[in-house]
Amino acid sequence: MKTTFPLTLLLVLGSHALSKEQLFPVLTQDVVEGPANRVVYNHLAEQAFEALDRREERLSKIKTPEDFKAYQAKMKSFFLSSIGEFPERTPLKAQVVGDLDGGDHRIEKVIYESRPSHRVTATLYLPKAKPPYPAVVIACGHSKTGKGADYNQFIGITLARNGIAAFCYDPIGQGERSQILPEEGSKLGSVAEHFLIGSGSALLGLNTAGYRIWDGMRGIDYLVTRKDVDSSKIGCTGCSGGGTLTSYLMALDDRVGFAAPACYLTTFRQLIATIGPQDSEQNVFGQVAFGMDHTDYVLMRAPRPTLICCTSGDYFDAKGTWANYRQSKKFYGLLDNPLAVDLVEDKGRHGITKLQRETLTRLARRWFLGDDSPVVEKPIKARSPEELWCTKEGEVLRLPGEKSVFDLNRDYSKNLAKERTKFAGLKPEAARAIVRKISTIRASKDLPKLEFGKLDSINENNLKIVRGFFRSKNSYPLATVAYLPAKTTKNPILLLNGDGAAKGHERALDLSKAGHVVISVELASTGETRGTRFSEQFGGWKNFYMAYLLGRSLVALRAENVLRLALDLDESNLVPKGSKIDVLAIGDAAVPALHAVSLEPSLFKKLQLVDRRKSWVSLLEENQPKRCFEDVIHGALKAYDLPGLERLCGKRLVSSKE
Repeated sequence: MKTTFPLTLLLVLGSHALSKEQLFPVLTQDVVEGPANRVVYNHLAEQAFEALDRREERLSKIKTPEDFKAYQAKMKSFFLSSIGEFPERTPLKAQVVGDLDGGDHRIEKVIYESRPSHRVTATLYLPKAKPPYPAVVIACGHSKTGKGADYNQFIGITLARNGIAAFCYDPIGQGERSQILPEEGSKLGSVAEHFLIGSGSALLGLNTAGYRIWDGMRGIDYLVTRKDVDSSKIGCTGCSGGGTLTSYLMALDDRVGFAAPACYLTTFRQLIATIGPQDSEQNVFGQVAFGMDHTDYVLMRAPRPTLICCTSGDYFDAKGTWANYRQSKKFYGLLDNPLAVDLVEDKGRHGITKLQRETLTRLARRWFLGDDSPVVEKPIKARSPEELWCTKEGEVLRLPGEKSVFDLNRDYSKNLAKERTKFAGLKPEAARAIVRKISTIRASKDLPKLEFGKLDSINENNLKIVRGFFRSKNSYPLATVAYLPAKTTKNPILLLNGDGAAKGHERALDLSKAGHVVISVELASTGETRGTRFSEQFGGWKNFYMAYLLGRSLVALRAENVLRLALDLDESNLVPKGSKIDVLAIGDAAVPALHAVSLEPSLFKKLQLVDRRKSWVSLLEENQPKRCFEDVIHGALKAYDLPGLERLCGKRLVSSKE
């Protein structure tokens, strides 16, 4: 493919005053189908769909209840290993700190410790009938008010009015459990806090989900200690993010009898094809690659009673919810209990409706009380969130000695410091083997060849500029602009700017004037292929979580680009044959380049890093690190930190400018 530079570009080249607008973007519709910022996502989605196809093949081979039980055990084992180990059960130190009279129900305000000095605030809705009662845990969705959100109150009161206690606890980042105090992060919502927790947790091989699941499990621990609760009759429900946590709790905690997740369960096939990965705790490392779909949260608990709730206009697409239900129904049938799984769909958008609250209450009564009579939700006047506060100021972080999840992650990192110290003492090849295993970065020889596709070029005033892209078979293009001076006196430079080639344009011109051939390449999910951004705080989080679900990282994808470029630049006719390259990596490209050069230093002449993250431990020291997902590798801090890679680069790593 060849296009022509406009005359205006020819006129300005003589002064090297090239404007970025005249050179960029590179990946126009002549090169890619659809928006360039979707190409990496779409490529990862295809890999995900292939993994989900393999899952379907495995499920088709399950013929007996014994086969299915083995499948359940395999899924649970993977799930637990991927979110990190749960801590030991420590004293709950539970306190009832207040009560309210609702007329036909009572409300107790409860504080308990899910971990030492890590408090959970909750409201317990109690029937006025004679105890003991069944009890249902209510997991909150992503409302900043947590347990004080209207819909959570509606669920709790409706259950209590119908003879079932309801225990609604604040998740981290919500209600009274801000992990960053309002004055320190006033613009942060619950999703943002979960993301910030997610990036640091992932580095430790943990997950936001692990913290949230443990809070719920300890809530159940509290309920079963109460004399007015029937410990053999525990349920769980929740909407949206609460539907996520209900799905997790019902899959992993055998004490959960009846469960009713709302407005979350779909299938990954449908989720990826529509809104894509969502909040940090809704993504388990490697789960799609392993073959764990949304349906497996239901299958892991089969044949215990489950009601799936959805709305027809939800962004968690109802088509996927029905596919989930159909598959679940099949395996509940294999276990001779097909009536134990059901689905209720109501009109409306995202959220739990009156019909769904009535249905889940009716089924809770059916399974716990043996009463299948219809339930009608009477009008409810919600209290203000402040009325339900368990603490004086509405923030547990203001309590003496309280530890946030950020504190807990820092404590855990300190416990891993010995392993990172061992890494520093390993022989280089042993250290590289560990990095390869954890990072999943493949050897350059095992990566598909990158071919250079030339789009256009121009010669003017002793400088030739070539625009094009590198691309391997069945993959996405890496936008490339080559700056080729007529007279070269210095090593060729592979310029990797994490913000894209356009941002590196002026630097590339200066380097080419100094006698360098400069090949400016945009690595995966940088520049034009960056992808969707939640905000500058998180960078290309959507692509990060697509890679995460496949057991990979943006660092790994980008490092593999760097390794293969080191081999294939030689055949691109852009650099002199047989030349080793200098790498100049900036911003989001720096950590991937550091990994690439530390793993295969012989491919490179020099490495210079600019504006880079120096340490993952230092990321944990910040509660609000910028662009936190760009540099994350799941579980890396269990073995090494970024300074440990510098030793493996040897003399190739030159002064690292900030």
